[in-house]
Amino acid sequence: MPSAKLWRRPRGRSGKLPILLIIGVALAAAGATFAVTQLTGRSDQAEGERHEGAEEELGTAETVDLGEFLVNVLDKNQMPRYVKADVSLVVQLVGAGAAAQGNGRGHGSRSEDNGGEQLPANEHRVARDVVIRLLSAERFEDLLQPSGREKLRGRLLRELDLSLQQYQVSEVLITGFVMQ
Repeated sequence: MPSAKLWRRPRGRSGKLPILLIIGVALAAAGATFAVTQLTGRSDQAEGERHEGAEEELGTAETVDLGEFLVNVLDKNQMPRYVKADVSLVVQLVGAGAAAQGNGRGHGSRSEDNGGEQLPANEHRVARDVVIRLLSAERFEDLLQPSGREKLRGRLLRELDLSLQQYQVSEVLITGFVMQ
């Protein structure tokens, strides 16, 4: 049976060093977590505030047609393939323009040609550019899978919502999709 002397603390050591070390490490970890959260959360927070502050000033949700896209994508052998997609967006006008939307002069004025809702020309061009850029960056094999198309839809939603400053994009609708 071990003697009681083995279990005693050596003289001159208070035992406070390990506790202080643990507290110091915990404080450093908490500080690092706070710093990372502040740095990465600022853009998310600013984007959230843009939408939160504008919630009261959102226009009615409307579906706008961006049209047909025909882009080249590469397959695993670096061979060019083609993807044709029809894309529409569900958007709401944000800010002061949302009030003007009700009088028929907002972004949702109907085009006499096709009877559909339209974005202003500059916003329409920005939206088409985003879709072409993201769609053409995809790999053919990824788009063959439903999960790959859902990931594309999520990226389109994020990028379009950030790119269209006057609108909140709530949904991306892929209404036609052909691959060759």
